[in-house]
Amino acid sequence: MTLMNELAGLEYAGVSSVTRPCVLAIASLLQQEDAIVRALLLTHGSEHAFLLIDEYDRVRAIKNGFASGYRGEGPSVFL
Repeated sequence: MTLMNELAGLEYAGVSSVTRPCVLAIASLLQQEDAIVRALLLTHGSEHAFLLIDEYDRVRAIKNGFASGYRGEGPSVFL
């Protein structure tokens, strides 16, 4: 399988730059029957997102609703 084929199956959840929908998306995925077996934190500057991989190698990207380096909802949830 090529990288392009793998990326075509990527599912996105959450709302970019908005923490609450991203937290709810992660919570929802953790409550599903398919176990999340790997979580990768993606960081660019002070913005953070996640890639969650389940037991069937399905990849879900949680958008960059987490942040660091300032006061607010993003950094406090990220702790």
